[in-house]
Amino acid sequence: MIKLNSSRVIQAPRWLCFELIRNVDVHAAAVPEIKARPESGRKSGALHFGECTEWSAIYFGVRFRITMEVTDFDWPIRYAERNRRGLFQVFQHNYQLASIDSNRTVLNDCLSFESGYGPLGRYVDEWILAPRLSRALETRMTAIKTWAEDGSWREWISDEDAKQLIPEETI
Repeated sequence: MIKLNSSRVIQAPRWLCFELIRNVDVHAAAVPEIKARPESGRKSGALHFGECTEWSAIYFGVRFRITMEVTDFDWPIRYAERNRRGLFQVFQHNYQLASIDSNRTVLNDCLSFESGYGPLGRYVDEWILAPRLSRALETRMTAIKTWAEDGSWREWISDEDAKQLIPEETI
């Protein structure tokens, strides 16, 4: 199994980073080159424990599908999703969020995957898929950091929704 890790210190509160990582619209927008789009299940807004989204994305000029389910949810500390069906035997995102202070967060993302096609699959995982998925992971983390820090997060999370999540004076 391949494990890819990415970490960012984000100048934003932990609750905001958590809301961005679980938002379907943010996920679709964060890596534009793969043209990810939700096909079924939750197609917009924030995912909750047990919910699924079937995604399609373009890799190598081919549109692939994968159904992801939220399998761990401890707001705003931990979030995980895992494939229920699709091309991979295992495809799992595990996010950990830690507050440095009230306006700085460490966001850690660990993506684990395995195609499951024997020795050829292990070769493809390591030499073809890992570099592409690593770039996508880094692009997504950079987008989340940028959006959290520059205020453009409001495109996906309204002030009304934010007020329900945290005390008003911290918005």
